[in-house]
Amino acid sequence: MPLIIDGILLCVGLYWLAASVATLPLWKGMSLGGGLLPTIASAIMVLLLIVKVAGTFKREKINKAYFQDSIQAINWKELAPLAIGLLILVGNRLIGLFLSLTIMLFCWLKFLSHYSVKRSALVTAGVMLFLFCVFKLWLKLPLPKGLLGLV
Repeated sequence: MPLIIDGILLCVGLYWLAASVATLPLWKGMSLGGGLLPTIASAIMVLLLIVKVAGTFKREKINKAYFQDSIQAINWKELAPLAIGLLILVGNRLIGLFLSLTIMLFCWLKFLSHYSVKRSALVTAGVMLFLFCVFKLWLKLPLPKGLLGLV
């Protein structure tokens, strides 16, 4: 993966790390808070990307030609998951995490995995119902609601 994409993913991981530490509680009494799992996941992502970028700097000669060759080698259709991830950032702030993930999962199944609308809707509904029951009903974790205050 080109260094440019690693840099973008590193920025996204740092954003999630900062957002989860600064805005969500890590612990709520004796149970997990809503920010603990995003903090751990984003910290692991940042750590792995730093190791990968450091390895790239050791192996490759980084200059203008490297970036020109990297940009030409990118298959832009393969960047759809990254674009979806960036849209989740926007959706998380606007409509909340749960609805953003629901839309993302449906779009992923329909447009990237080429499932039928019915199958995409059924899988999305099942997965999101499971996640809602685990995180909201069982663990009672607060999920970010976004500006509109939905779900």
